Amino acid sequence: MQKRSDLSDVQKGMIIGIRSKSGRISETAEFVNCSRAAVVKVYRAWQNGTVQNQQRGKCGAPRAIDDRGERRLRRCRTLRRLGLRSRRLVRAPMLTAVHRRRRLEFARQYSSWTSTEWRQLAFSDESRFMLHRTDGRWRIRRKTSGRNTLQPLPERSKLEAEALWSGECFPGIL
Repeated sequence: MQKRSDLSDVQKGMIIGIRSKSGRISETAEFVNCSRAAVVKVYRAWQNGTVQNQQRGKCGAPRAIDDRGERRLRRCRTLRRLGLRSRRLVRAPMLTAVHRRRRLEFARQYSSWTSTEWRQLAFSDESRFMLHRTDGRWRIRRKTSGRNTLQPLPERSKLEAEALWSGECFPGIL
C-alpha cells in the first residue's frame, strides 16, 4: 500500500472524486490501493484547499543558466553538429599568382640586405579595435570543408559599429 507522499496526482484526483461522490473511506482506499489514512489526509487537504501536486526536479544544485542561455546553447550545438562555422566572407582566394610573384620579387630585391640595413628601415603598423561586437562585416556559415564555395549563408548584424584606429611607427637607427 502507498503512503500519501507516494501518491501521484492522478491517484489524488481519484480519491477526491470517489470521496466527493459519497464513497466510503475503505472502498476508496481499496480501489486506489493506498492506506485509509492517506485517503483521509488527501480528502481533508482538498477540502481545506491545500492539496499539493508533486514537484519534481527541485532537488540538486540550482541551474547555472536560464532558458535564454539554454536556447542559445542548443542553437550553437546544432550548428556545430551540422558542421557550420561562422567566418568572415572570403571574396577572393587568400594568395593569388600575382601575390606569389610580388613576394618573390620582394625577396629577391632585399635578399642581400644586412641586419644594419634592416635596422634603418621604419616599420608601421595599423590596427583596428572594435568597441562593440559587430564591425558591420558579413559573417557566413559554411561547412568546414567548403571555405570558398559560391553559396554562402550570409548573416549580418544590424547593430552599428564603432571602431578605433591605432597607428604605430617604429623609427629605425639613422
